[in-house]
Amino acid sequence: MFDTTCYPQCKTDPKLIEKKEGASDFVHYGYVISTYRWFQRSRGPFEDTQFCLLLIRLLIDTYDDSGWNYALPSLPDLVRGYKDPSARVTYCAPETRIRYSEFREKLQRLIDGGILDPRRVDSLRRGIGHFDQIFQENGKTFH
Repeated sequence: MFDTTCYPQCKTDPKLIEKKEGASDFVHYGYVISTYRWFQRSRGPFEDTQFCLLLIRLLIDTYDDSGWNYALPSLPDLVRGYKDPSARVTYCAPETRIRYSEFREKLQRLIDGGILDPRRVDSLRRGIGHFDQIFQENGKTFH
C-alpha cells in the first residue's frame, strides 16, 4: 500500500509549504483513493461508508467531458444503493447514513469555498441534490 501523496510531498521544496493555524477553509476527504481501490477489489455489494465513491462520481460527472467509461456506478445506480442492499454500491448501514451530514457539510464548504470552477458548481449541486432529496425524505435538511 502506498499513499499517493507521499511522493509529491517529498519532492516539494519546503519553502513552498505553509501551514495555516486554524484554517477553517481546508476541506479534506480521507481514504478516497484507498476506498476506490477496496471497491475495485471487492465483489458484490460494497458499502460506501464515507461517501468516497459518491464524491468521485460527482467529480467525474462535473469535470470530465471525455466520455470515458469509468469502473464506477453511475449516479442513478449510487442513488439506488440507498434502498437496495444488492446494489453494487450501497448506503444501507445505519452508521453510513449517520455520516451523510458530515460528508454533506464538507461538500458544501468545498462548493462555497470559491476554488471550484463556478461554471461547474451547478452540476455538482444537481448531482448531490439527488442524495439530499433522499435524506430530506428521512428527516434531514441540506442546502
